[in-house]
Amino acid sequence: MGSSAHTEDTDTTQNDQNAPAFGGSRTLSPLQLYYLRLLERLFHQRETYEADPEREEWLQMAISRAGYSAFRSCVENGVEEEAKALLEQQRT
Repeated sequence: MGSSAHTEDTDTTQNDQNAPAFGGSRTLSPLQLYYLRLLERLFHQRETYEADPEREEWLQMAISRAGYSAFRSCVENGVEEEAKALLEQQRT
């Protein structure tokens, strides 16, 4: 059972590899897609957590640092412009 779930995740990634992502005209590798989606999820997590009245400062800082790390991974994997576009979307 566990291996079939892994296969399904892999198949989804492979299908995504063939389609342009994030409004761009170029095809992104699975690794590039992974880091962009991670960055997107972390932005969402930060936004959700900031709205929590019982939030803890240390966890908020950890989420922000994880977001920065994901952004740097995007830069190092050649999707800096797409990552910056996500940042701009987040700010508006």
